[in-house]
Amino acid sequence: MEKTEKIEMKLGIRRDLIEKAEKYNISLENFLNVRFRKYIENVIDTRNTLKEELDQISGDEIKTRFGEIISIKEIIRGISDGNPKGLAPRNDILKLAESEGVDLNKTEKSIDRLLLYGIISEARKDKYKIIDDEFL
Repeated sequence: MEKTEKIEMKLGIRRDLIEKAEKYNISLENFLNVRFRKYIENVIDTRNTLKEELDQISGDEIKTRFGEIISIKEIIRGISDGNPKGLAPRNDILKLAESEGVDLNKTEKSIDRLLLYGIISEARKDKYKIIDDEFL
């Protein structure tokens, strides 16, 4: 068993992240710290921009502009509430959204925006949970 496989098994870290750390020849810890810091900075900037935008528009406009994103958030909430681990698998989100008539591409974009806004997190690869339910 390779060193990275041992680390992955011990820490439960995604293999793709380990491979990227090796590619850039930096320790896994430093890679994750840099990646996490960049993610947090991006979330903060995006949330501030969204907050400014939301402050400028009315409740009806929020539903019009962000309706699909809010719908996907509610789908994630419903799936994660029914899951013993509190997670919503991506495939389940896509299937349920499609059954409710939401286009696959729009669902994917909504998931990405929810991640950017810091409303959901990817707790495990392709498994999401809501972390901030009051923002949108």
